[in-house]
Amino acid sequence: MKKLIKLNWLLVALLATVSLGCDKDDPDPVNEEELITKVELTFTSTGPINETIVASWEDTDGDGGSDPVIDDIVLTESNTYDLTLAFFNGAVNITPEIKAEARDHQLFFEISSSLTLLVEYNDTETDYTIDGQDYPFGLKNNASAGNASTGTLTVILVHEPAKFQTGVAEGDQTNAGGEEDVRVTFNVTIQ
Repeated sequence: MKKLIKLNWLLVALLATVSLGCDKDDPDPVNEEELITKVELTFTSTGPINETIVASWEDTDGDGGSDPVIDDIVLTESNTYDLTLAFFNGAVNITPEIKAEARDHQLFFEISSSLTLLVEYNDTETDYTIDGQDYPFGLKNNASAGNASTGTLTVILVHEPAKFQTGVAEGDQTNAGGEEDVRVTFNVTIQ
């Protein structure tokens, strides 16, 4: 009889645990960060020199394997460009997926002090409106090449940045928080 009572209590405890684990109020699953194996930048001239420059960073085997393949960027002095970005997981373009989650992403650009390049957001659209306020995303930008110089351009895609914080909408990552989905650095020459 004692064995039967112990078995019943064990069964009751097991059922209680299972029923608690199936609570309909469980939070939604966390949206995992994107796997990004390639970042592509396209500089399309808006004048005065007509040119298109495409550069990519690609790391097909992920962290810890072979070094990524990174194209150098060569821009024309005193030229202006539309700068667009695309993201890939292998051969799959995941830019639309990232764009669909624009509320939860923002691109930031770090430019070394030696490089005379200015990058400004140009994609504040209704797709990126939060509580009636437009916030930049960074897939479309204006880029202005200054005098001849060399340096680096670092592109950072941040997941769940604090877009309301001071400076974040202007492209300053200092107060953004969040998690970096990808950080890639390109060597740039303006000639």
